Formats: sequence, C-alpha cells, structure tokens
Amino acid sequence: MFQLGIIFVILFSSEKTEVYEGLGIIRYFLMIFRIQSGDFSTENYRYQGSTVMISLSWAIWLIAMLILSILFMNFTIAVISDSYEKVMQKLVAQSFKVKAEMIVQRELLLTPQNEVESRFYFPEYIVLRRPIETIKGDSGEWKGFIKDLKQTIQTSAQRSKNEVIQNVIPLQNKIELLDKNTSNQQNTLVELKTFIQTHYADKEEIKNLNSKVESLAVKLQGCEIALEQLNANIMKLLEK
Repeated sequence: MFQLGIIFVILFSSEKTEVYEGLGIIRYFLMIFRIQSGDFSTENYRYQGSTVMISLSWAIWLIAMLILSILFMNFTIAVISDSYEKVMQKLVAQSFKVKAEMIVQRELLLTPQNEVESRFYFPEYIVLRRPIETIKGDSGEWKGFIKDLKQTIQTSAQRSKNEVIQNVIPLQNKIELLDKNTSNQQNTLVELKTFIQTHYADKEEIKNLNSKVESLAVKLQGCEIALEQLNANIMKLLEK
C-alpha cells in the first residue's frame, strides 16, 4: 500500500490541492499516508491534465481498494478463526464443566434421606456415550481445521466403504448362486449328451441285429427251397 501511495503521488498531476495548501513538501507524505490507510480523496481526480491520467488515477484507486479489502478480510478471518479455534479446543472441557456444575447444584438443592437414595440420585460414575460411526482414537476434542477436515474425510470414506461392502456382499451371493446354477446346468447337459450317445449306440446295435435277422431269414428261405427240392426228389425215387 505504501508503494501504491508513492506511485499515486508521483503520477497525480492536479494543478492545485486545497486540502494540503501551506504544508509544502510535507503534503506529499500526508497524501501517501492517507492513501496507505485507505483514506482516498477522489474530488481532485478530474482536475488532472489529460484523460489518460484521470483513467490511470481511477485504476490505481481501484487496485488499492481491492488490495485493502483483501487485506482487511484476511485479517478479520484470521482473528475470527483463531478465536473460534480456541473456543472449539475448550468445547469438550467446557461441556464437562457445565455438567459438573449442574451436578453440584443438584446436590446442593436435593438432600437425600439415606445412602441408597444418595447413590440413586448421585451415582459415583458418569456414563459417556459416543456415536457408533466415530473413528478409533477420536476423543471428541477440536484439533484444528486441517485435522478436523481430515477426520471428516476419513469418516466419510469409512462410511462409504461400509456402504460399498454392504452392497457388495449380496452381489457376491448372487454371483455364487449363478455360478452354482451354471455348473448344475453344465452337468445336466453332460448327462443329456451321454444319454443321447448311449441311445444312438443302442440304435446302431438294433440296426445291426435287424440286418442279421434279415440275412438269417434269407438263408432260411434258401433252406426251405432246398428241402422242397429234396422232398420232390425223394418222392420221385419212391414212385420208381
């Protein structure tokens, strides 16, 4: 900002600046200080010699305002984040402190009649509960923005992993069932193929037997013809 102030004072060419009259050369340092602190006087921009200088003055003013806004916003964010981090670091301890104060107030207001009633209303132990999905080693304390972001990412990754595992297990069971059905179908196909081959072999054997029977029938017919001729010859011999 100091450098921008120097550049602005060097380039500023207004003929007169009534605010700094009577101060001599000190007015330039006052102008630099005002520009550095963000106190801009834009009334004299139009009194410069050329349009280029007027445009350049407004451009430098715009750049300076942007840089000032960024610096102040960063400063504000740094202060707020530091305070917020300190509060978050003590959040767990403060919550236990408030609970302890509530227990003390209850003990002061309620007076138990005997030891049994005292143990019932004021037990010796405090039961702490935590969500199931918390990561191992997490005590619930604030550990800074980066660690908190890392922990959030790890928690989301673990939750996504569990969901994926829960969805994958049924798919694996379905795949195993399909593999089993496929193997059963393959076994059935093998048995069917074996049966067809056996049936085909039996059919071939039947054809061979039929051909043998037919050849035997032909031979029997030849034997019958031969017997008939023998009978005829015998009859002729008997007639003589």
